[in-house]
Amino acid sequence: LNHKFFPDKRVREAVSLAIDRQKIIDTIHNGTGAAAIGLTPPGIVGALTDAPGFPYDPDRARQLIREAGAEGLTITAWQRGGEKVTDTNLAIQQMLSEVGLNYEVEIYDSATYAAARSRGEIPANQGNWYADYPDPDNFLWTFFHSSSSTAMSVSVSDPEVDAILERARVDTDQARRSRDYQELEKRMLYEEYAIIPLWHLKSYFVSQPNVHGFQLNPVFVYDYKTVWKDVN
Repeated sequence: LNHKFFPDKRVREAVSLAIDRQKIIDTIHNGTGAAAIGLTPPGIVGALTDAPGFPYDPDRARQLIREAGAEGLTITAWQRGGEKVTDTNLAIQQMLSEVGLNYEVEIYDSATYAAARSRGEIPANQGNWYADYPDPDNFLWTFFHSSSSTAMSVSVSDPEVDAILERARVDTDQARRSRDYQELEKRMLYEEYAIIPLWHLKSYFVSQPNVHGFQLNPVFVYDYKTVWKDVN
């Protein structure tokens, strides 16, 4: 959002429109996910619940790219670790090529990636984020507050955004802070396309019928002191 890499908002919106989220969920993730309507995952208090979602509309994407004069634009995406480009990045590459954008993926070791990201130097990245604690603050402050955003290579620097996040972080009125977070998400995702949410993956747990008391946890921290089983 510092306009260093993708200054035209129409290009960012076109990228969102060009990605068929449901197709990737169904074919690469075996249906174990839901197309995102926001950045904060469903189930966390304050997450978006009434947003329209992000449509798949390649025709509109091509139109926006033409209007922006961005036909043939190359988007360089960094991928951390591994020896080959991920299937998800290959799918995105194909989908963007169909609307006139070149999506090139470069693979870097974790140390190089982390150092460049902290300096705000990664132009694009398809990645994931798991909650360190189940609250919108962990997502919205991390990516949109000026004290943190550059280190995530998003580079939002907006005093109004900072003020909303700072107020919500300490607000004891849960209904009001939820509204603040939801309104901010709508602005940053549906107006600015500061980040393009793709999907929320689902986790599955299997247990025997004689096991009782296991509690799911949104940040994957489990206390097995509550677990017991029938002994026959």
